[in-house]
Amino acid sequence: MIGYIRNGRSTGGAAAPASAADLIVRSPDGFEALAADLRAMRAAGVEALIIDGGDGTIREVLSRAEDIWPKGALRYGIVASGNTNLIARTAGALPGDDPVGAMRRGGLTERAIPVLQVERSDAPAIRGFILGAGAYETATRIAQEDIKSRHGLQVALTVLKL
Repeated sequence: MIGYIRNGRSTGGAAAPASAADLIVRSPDGFEALAADLRAMRAAGVEALIIDGGDGTIREVLSRAEDIWPKGALRYGIVASGNTNLIARTAGALPGDDPVGAMRRGGLTERAIPVLQVERSDAPAIRGFILGAGAYETATRIAQEDIKSRHGLQVALTVLKL
């Protein structure tokens, strides 16, 4: 069974697929609704979860899902449809045109990426693939490698105009 969580406020991506016999699709509005949807997916037997959104959506889903499923029992797929998508650039993303089909067909390259966890005394743990300084490091590397290689002169001229 595949679960599909979509952030309806994300800026990119296609419309969410329709639920099917092997697919539960939810677009929760708020953190409480997200937790309730994830618990319902776990009860329904979801073993793979597609997260359709940006870095914040992925962080919020991981932060809650890791408390609901046993460790290592859930596989994740990412559809990059947020503003920054740093996590998708690092972890890889499912194709935006048919992410559910890609997950169903298998044959995807699976990557073992540790989920980072930040414990806080005044709030629940936060989980994700990129946190704190890691996000800054990744953003800097992307700017230097990806953006500079495509738009080096344009970036330099823009900086000089400032």
